[in-house]
Amino acid sequence: MKLKICLILLAILTLSLNSYLPYESAFVENVYSQGIFQWVRRVHDFSLGRLPWPNIYILALLLFIGLIFYLNHFKRKISRLPFIWKGVKTLVLDSLVFLSFIMILFYWLWAFNYKRISFEKKNNLPKIEITEDWLFDEIQLVHDSLLALRPFIESDYNHSKVESDIRLSLAKTLPSLGYSVNGNARVREVNPKGILLIWSTAGVYLPFVSEGHIDKGLHSLTKPFTLAHEMSHGYGIGQESTCNFTAFLGCINSENKSIQYSGWLGYFRYLLSAGRRTNQDRYKRFYEEQFHNDILIDLDNIYKELQKYPDILPKLRYFLYDSYLKSHGVTEGMISYSRVIHLAASWKEKQGEF
Repeated sequence: MKLKICLILLAILTLSLNSYLPYESAFVENVYSQGIFQWVRRVHDFSLGRLPWPNIYILALLLFIGLIFYLNHFKRKISRLPFIWKGVKTLVLDSLVFLSFIMILFYWLWAFNYKRISFEKKNNLPKIEITEDWLFDEIQLVHDSLLALRPFIESDYNHSKVESDIRLSLAKTLPSLGYSVNGNARVREVNPKGILLIWSTAGVYLPFVSEGHIDKGLHSLTKPFTLAHEMSHGYGIGQESTCNFTAFLGCINSENKSIQYSGWLGYFRYLLSAGRRTNQDRYKRFYEEQFHNDILIDLDNIYKELQKYPDILPKLRYFLYDSYLKSHGVTEGMISYSRVIHLAASWKEKQGEF
């Protein structure tokens, strides 16, 4: 009983600390993100990270075994209780203990990173407004970059090699952006195909196993960019827009042209969505007059692959994840993913190029 009470109190303290700490916190940046989290990263990467299979499978197995054990234990305990309200009390207490344990792991293994200093502040990026002309000029520029790379992309996707190449590229890119890179952050392909996509999710980082995951059902052209995004989370970046941008930079700075193509393509898809919303007529003219057929085929193949795994409860999933992001300081919620365009514009304003 004392251990249970201690876990609940520790969870309350953890949640209180998270509520007390401000966003853009130098304390979080220096003490947690650059300190405690780096040890979390090292410990995992040189222990469970060396296993040949995704640790999410081990987690799922442990949860299943734990549930069976608890149900049997609870059944025996209830049979010995003289009053039903004592059984309810036991159930409530055990549920609180389990949720407390989850909260403690979630924040101390990763989630305090939401409060660290932002990418924009780290790199002194200017705030600029994106004009329609800039947006369509950027679409054209990225389109031409894709066209130049496309003859060199490889048809076969080797996950281990791509993971290794992206880790090497991010290890060079992230320190220049103000992020520490320790250990060997893992991103695993998970089966069965579509297990994430049916929830409108291409990839996910799970703090409980300190690993990122991408759906094996993704089209091979989108996997490197998605992998780089989840690996960025693995190196302690919380904001989705920042992970999209570091994934983009990590991909285009790779020596592997297929990875470069995936990075440009991931950025290009966000640009196209913004172009459609901004000026449909201008977008239509670009589509009809300048869009190269090979790139159209790639985008169409990606769409067809996604259609194999229709969403389950997409509105509920959007609401829940949107609420989750907003509760952790991502004020734009799900829309924050597309802020990669604003980061790119600010970066080019300051640096002149990627």
